[in-house]
Amino acid sequence: MSLRDAIAKQHDAAEKHPLTAVMMAGDLTPQAYADLLANQMIVYQAIEAKASFFGIDKGLLGYERAQLMADDLLELSEMLGGLEIQASKATAEQRAHIDGLDLDGVIANIYVNHMADMYGGQILKDKLPRSEEHTSELQSQSTNSYAVFCLKKK
Repeated sequence: MSLRDAIAKQHDAAEKHPLTAVMMAGDLTPQAYADLLANQMIVYQAIEAKASFFGIDKGLLGYERAQLMADDLLELSEMLGGLEIQASKATAEQRAHIDGLDLDGVIANIYVNHMADMYGGQILKDKLPRSEEHTSELQSQSTNSYAVFCLKKK
């Protein structure tokens, strides 16, 4: 069975999720984006901490996302006059899963998350509430860090 076939049900459900429709329409509010970004940041913090634990963070120039997300959240906080964000149950479960990963699992998570950054980020970059300067900076860093990651794996 191919990977595509194995995850077809989850992929279809994700495409039909109401949040996906809102994001693709460019109707995500700054607060909703902040909530989403804060939860993603928690996941990236966990991945980056595990990468550091295994010592694989050295030489993966630009793979870090948590600080970039924190920078975006600061910008959104200023835009909204403050933020109140709470981690979702799914985020807490994902963090617990990452905390239990072995080295191969951490590498796989870095790879998968970078692919999502590159592909999803390209689709959504013009639809998210952030400054043009921030968008181009993140786009550049996502592309560069993925290229570096691929080179390091060879």
